[in-house]
Order: sequence, then structure tokens, then C-alpha cells
Amino acid sequence: MKLTDSVIPRIVYWIRNIAPERLILALALANGILYLSLVPPWQHYDEPTHFEYAWLIASRGELPRPGDYDQDMRREVAASMIEHRFFRGLNFTPNLLSQDEPIWLGVSELEHPPFYYLLVAFPLKWISHSDLTFQLYIARSVSLLLYLLSIWLAGRVMAELLPQDHVLRWAVPGMMALLPAYTDLMTAVNNDVGAVVVFSLFLWGAVRMIGRGFSWPRLLWLILAAVLCLWTKNTVAIAVLLVPIVLVLTVFRGSRQRWAWLALGGWILGLLAALVE
Repeated sequence: MKLTDSVIPRIVYWIRNIAPERLILALALANGILYLSLVPPWQHYDEPTHFEYAWLIASRGELPRPGDYDQDMRREVAASMIEHRFFRGLNFTPNLLSQDEPIWLGVSELEHPPFYYLLVAFPLKWISHSDLTFQLYIARSVSLLLYLLSIWLAGRVMAELLPQDHVLRWAVPGMMALLPAYTDLMTAVNNDVGAVVVFSLFLWGAVRMIGRGFSWPRLLWLILAAVLCLWTKNTVAIAVLLVPIVLVLTVFRGSRQRWAWLALGGWILGLLAALVE
């Protein structure tokens, strides 16, 4: 019996039944590490001030308030930005000797909800005495893990919607892993990373409840995910308003769903009228 007679069928079985999800996550990890390491420090959108939010939490052990800053930390970050040519072509560099006003790092992010920054702050508090550029890469690594989680969640959502052998069950997360702009964003220190993940978790719970029916654990999942959206970024806070819609699609089926939609529409109009007043 030839070796190929036993090895090749096993390889084919592995590729068809095991490989897709693992290969996609491995591809995403490799792609994410590439973006994490090749993009120069501080060069993502508003990355210095997103990092500042997490750093303040890690260093002080409490949530910062709008207007808070640490001048020594800002001076070190600004020096690192200059060192890595952040201001090339801008005809501007921050004044590192400033004493009476905060050294410029960009637009403050301290008005945002804190959940994503709490996640990033957790590893930073253990390396608080290390170089801030090194701390930035640790913070980016947290985003990298969330990026992998978002791709896995996308696969879970597709698994709820499609039969087992459908190509989109691996094509959608595979596309996400290969999309340059998505990978670039999801390996940055930016609360959009957290927003994508918590809303994906909410979407998975919503699809699961609509498809499988109502249960108290699924309702709890839905509510907790919506609360996390509210605590992460206002762009995904809409999840709170989507909870009643998910319940309507879950509880009311068939002809009863029409009347439920009318009642829900009246509730939304009444809510909008109250907000306008």
C-alpha cells in the first residue's frame, strides 16, 4: 500500500472539514501582525489620543474626565511622534517645552465611553514603567486580538444564517481577513475596534434569537451586548433601540407580526415626538 493512498485522503478531509475557519484565523493573524508592525507608531487615525485615554486609566486606576492630561506623558509621546516623522510635511511640531498648556497630541477622546479603553488599559498597567512606544505596540496587540474575535464572530453569524456547506460561511470572514482597510483599522488603538466587536456580539445574539426562538439566556445575552455597545461608542448605541425589533421578530410570527410592527412603529413615533419636544 502506497503512502499517498492513506495520506492524501486525510489531507483532503482536513482541508474540507477542519481547515477553513482555522486557516482564515491564521491568515488574519498573519495579516494583522504585518499591519501592526509595519504601520509606524502613532500613524493611525487619532492614535496618540486614543492611546492617552487608555494610558490615563492604567496609570491612575480610575476613569479620566474631559480635560485631564499628564504633561510628562504627552511630552514623551510627542517626542516619539517627532522621532518617527509623524509631522513630516505638516510644517508643524508640538512645543515640547510647554508648561502652561497641554502639549498637542491631537483631538482629545476623553468624552467617549470607556469600555474599549478599559480593555486596552489592563495590560498597560503591568508595563507602566516601559517605553511609551513599546506600550503602544502592546495596546495595538489588544486590538489585534479583538480583530481576530470580530472575524470569528462573523463566522458565527453566518453559521446561524446558512447551511453547513454554504460557501459564504467561510467566504465572509475570509474577505474580512483580507480587506486591507479593515485590517488596518482593527490593528490600531481606536475605539472603533471595540465598537465593531461588541456590535458583532449583539448581531450574533439577535440572529440567534430570531432564528431559534425566545429564551431568557438569549434575552440576557442581547441586553448585555446592547449595554456594551452603549458603553463602547455612540455609533453602535443604536443596538439598544434594536432590541425591541428583535423581540418583535422573535415573539410574533405569521399574521400577528403585522400588528406588532404597527404597535412598534407607534412606539417609535411617540419616542421621536417626545425627543423633539
